[in-house]
Amino acid sequence: MRLFHEGLADKVFYLTAKTTGSDVALATFRRFLEQGFDARCSIIYSKERLCLRPGHSCNPDDCPFAKEYYTKLNLAKQKAAGEGRVYDSVFLSKFCRENSICPFEFQLDLSEESDLIIADYNYLFDPFVRLERYFGDDRDPSRYVALIDEGHNLVERGRMMYSARIDSRE
Repeated sequence: MRLFHEGLADKVFYLTAKTTGSDVALATFRRFLEQGFDARCSIIYSKERLCLRPGHSCNPDDCPFAKEYYTKLNLAKQKAAGEGRVYDSVFLSKFCRENSICPFEFQLDLSEESDLIIADYNYLFDPFVRLERYFGDDRDPSRYVALIDEGHNLVERGRMMYSARIDSRE
């Protein structure tokens, strides 16, 4: 892909409103790999979808996968890079269970090693959940390309992200 090999971009973000959009993007990436494409892909999931200990808090005292996370991180990233090029929920669940590391946090750290990141619109556009490591106020996103799947859905999603709500009960 010219973007990477000619140094025109560091990462491509494929942003979608629906899981089906993510599935199609991932299937397409897998086809590229079959044709010899040399790249890595991360899919960003919600914490609820990846958590290996639902109902427990995300702290080292309550979750063994959070315990010593940063001590295990570098070795886990090296190991993951040797085991695959697609970091999807199947890979993350199996790998993180075997290596006792938090899959939610690990997917974010592992995304730094990826060329393509597939994620929901929220991870770029929502000020409360955007990926600060890429799109924070102190970051320069000019080396990234964002592909917006079904951009017509972004209008309604944007309204939900940026509209205030008042609840009389509160």
